[in-house]
This record gives sequence, C-alpha cells and structure tokens, in this order.
Amino acid sequence: MYADVLMTYLADVKLHKANWNRGQGEFINHYKIQKNKFNEIAPDSQISDPHAVRMLHNVVSGTPNLAPVLNQHRQARKAAGSTINISFDKYCTLLSEQAQAYDNANTRMKNSYRRTANVHDLVEDDMEYEANVHKANDYDDQEPDLSKILEANVNAQRDKGTGRYVPRKQGGTNNQKLYHLSMSLRHGINS
Repeated sequence: MYADVLMTYLADVKLHKANWNRGQGEFINHYKIQKNKFNEIAPDSQISDPHAVRMLHNVVSGTPNLAPVLNQHRQARKAAGSTINISFDKYCTLLSEQAQAYDNANTRMKNSYRRTANVHDLVEDDMEYEANVHKANDYDDQEPDLSKILEANVNAQRDKGTGRYVPRKQGGTNNQKLYHLSMSLRHGINS
C-alpha cells in the first residue's frame, strides 16, 4: 500500500503547485529519494530511468527555470552528434544546478526577514471599528527620561563575536562613558 501511495505522489506532484517551503534543490533531492524508496519496496514494479526522467520532467514542467533543462540538454547533445538519452541521476544533477542558482538568488538570510504585526480591518455593515486605540492624552505628555534609556543601554551590551551579554567593564570603556553620560543627564550636568 505504501508503494501505491509513493507512486501516486511521484506521478501527481507538481513543484509549482506543491506547498513546498524549502528550496528547489531540496525538492529535487526529495523527489529522487522518494523514487529510490519506491524502487526498494516494489522491486517487481521498479521505475526505469527513462520513465523516471519523463515523470520528473512532468513534475517540473510548470516551473519556469527548471522546465527547459531537459530539452536544452537534449538539443545540445543532438547538435554535438551524441545520443539524447539521459539517466535519471544525470537529470537530477542538471536540475539541481539550475535550482541552486535560483535558490541562491531567492533565499533570504535570517537577518533580512522582516517581521510585521497582524493588521485587521474591522468593518461590519458599513460601520468601521478600531482595535487597540490609544489616545495620546492618556499619558502625561512627558517625554521618557533619556538618562534611564541610556543607563539601560549601558548594561545591555553584547559581545560582537558571541552575541552574549557582557558585564560592564571598568576603566574608561565605551560602557563606562555611556554610564557617566547617563548620570550627567540624570543630574543635569553637561559634560
């Protein structure tokens, strides 16, 4: 029964329609692993290389950067006077090269992700509602105490190499200068 499930997946999945949230290269590798699993558990119904190539070509046919790979390879081989046959592993390699170029261009680094809050428009029967509304006059129109902000930053220094918080150093370091600046602002002394 698991062989039937695998065969259905291998025959029906489409990369451009799949909810695949990793890179294209990982998908190609995943597909190859699933095909090999099928051949292991169903040795009497193994998928041959030419058939596996046709199936994988069908899987990537809707993906613009991967769809032309097989045809381009065959055209180049034919122009060179060679046979146009290709093994499944070679086809996976060609697809992986194209996928890697695509993934490198479209994968964000962890630092480049932007975080946003959920925003909701609450409209019901032409009536608009607002959520989490705060009026500015709910507060005392006082600006935050700058010395407290600077003092908090003095104590929250991170080591650039490890990213861990480090204790305040003694002896004229930047942390101590910030501390003295925050103290002078607290007491109204300009330095």
